[in-house]
Amino acid sequence: MSTTAESALQWLDEQQPDNQQIQDVIHKLKDRIQNSGADEQSLQGSIEALSLLEDVLSDRLNEKNHSGLEEDAPSGVSLDTGDLGSTSSQDTGFDSSPLGEPANSPIEHLTNEEKRQRFEHLKLKLNK
Repeated sequence: MSTTAESALQWLDEQQPDNQQIQDVIHKLKDRIQNSGADEQSLQGSIEALSLLEDVLSDRLNEKNHSGLEEDAPSGVSLDTGDLGSTSSQDTGFDSSPLGEPANSPIEHLTNEEKRQRFEHLKLKLNK
C-alpha cells in the first residue's frame, strides 16, 4: 500500500494500474486515515498519497470523457465497409424515383378571407 506521494508514484509507474485499482487504493487510504486515530503529522504521507492518487484518477476520467473513447473498447477493430460503395437502389429494392411531378403552376397567395371561403366550399362538397 502506498504511504507517501513518492511511493504512490512508484506504484503507478511499476504496476500501471487501471482506474478501478486506483479507486480501490484510494478507498483503503481513506479508511486508514479516518480510522487510524493518529495525528495529521504522522498521517502526512498517506494524505499526500491519497491526494496524488485522486488527482491521477480525476485526470484519467477527464481525459476519457474528453476523448469520447471507452477505456475497455477493443483496439484494432475496424468495420468492413467494402460493400457500402457498391450499393445501388436496384440491389436493395429501394425506389428512389420522385413521388410525383413537380407543380408547374405558380403558388397562389390567398388572403385569410379567400382561404376561409375555399375551406367552406370544400366542406360543403364533402358533406354532400
